[in-house]
Amino acid sequence: MAVEVLRRLRKRTSSFAERVAFCAEWALREEEVWRELLDARRLKLAFHRYSAVQSAVEHVAERLCPRVAASGRRRIVFFGAASFKPQKGHASCPRKKLVRVLACRAVVGMTPESGSSCRCPGCGERTRSGPGYRTRECTSTPADCPLVAAGLSVFDRDNGAEVTIALRGVCACRDILHVVPGFSRRGAPAAAVADEDEDSDTEEG
Repeated sequence: MAVEVLRRLRKRTSSFAERVAFCAEWALREEEVWRELLDARRLKLAFHRYSAVQSAVEHVAERLCPRVAASGRRRIVFFGAASFKPQKGHASCPRKKLVRVLACRAVVGMTPESGSSCRCPGCGERTRSGPGYRTRECTSTPADCPLVAAGLSVFDRDNGAEVTIALRGVCACRDILHVVPGFSRRGAPAAAVADEDEDSDTEEG
């Protein structure tokens, strides 16, 4: 297929030779490419794929933020600036479309998510691998971490990341310093905390 042949060639490049090769191939296959792109079956398949993606996005948005809330209160959704890559046969999540649909239903706040899965949401210290699958364990003392004091030192890493992102969003709305580095911790400037983390990572490496 002409479209597949052109797709293998690089067109966004600064190499003059690669650019010339793409232009030469395009000149030879221009009519064939337009014939394939404007084929009715291809257009129908593209529309079906677009409709399926939109339907999936609406389904996910309805589960995250229903249009009719049971409490009747207005919702706020805190969303990490994540990038979802396709893995194990699953397509990547259309993040921008999902955020756009959520913004039509509720207030959406974009929060930083660096360190959210490897830091304790209670004290902000770096955690270690827990005893179970995809778990993390906080090694702080009960006096420094409220989770350890409550007997919740071991927690699921995804749940910890969710709590951290939600807390960062709430703290941002209320103009409060957050405990996890990258946002700010214990009243220290975020830049100083970031420099401290970089130095510790360099020493570990």
